[in-house]
Amino acid sequence: MGVSMSGYGEESAVAALDVAALHRLVEVLIEQGYRVVGPTLRDNAIVLDELESAAELPCGWGVEVAPGHYRLRRRDDDAAFGHSSGPQAAIEADLARMVSDNLELEDAELTALCEKVIRSYDPCISCSAHFLTLTVHQV
Repeated sequence: MGVSMSGYGEESAVAALDVAALHRLVEVLIEQGYRVVGPTLRDNAIVLDELESAAELPCGWGVEVAPGHYRLRRRDDDAAFGHSSGPQAAIEADLARMVSDNLELEDAELTALCEKVIRSYDPCISCSAHFLTLTVHQV
């Protein structure tokens, strides 16, 4: 069982748990009366639910998401949290294309379009799209 730490200083430290340590962590939390919620497979999707053990984590599973598309898929590894990286590259490419195609719009209109692109990938992040501050510097 092992934990490896990286980073500089206490605030930036990152811990990586091996499989045995992850299982033990969930076990100890439950033994101490904590309710452990994490990703698990249900109904052909990865959903958050209360865990009875780390064995319920979606090890080796991922998802493909795109506008109007969600598909569970087997990964080439056994990562417990590999599903959560999301379609970042696709979102960025669609945002860049949408912005370059609509540079004639006012900043507020362009910002609203950017928020729509983000929401089209995952409505669960629609609230976080409000962080978007768009400033166009035309050359």
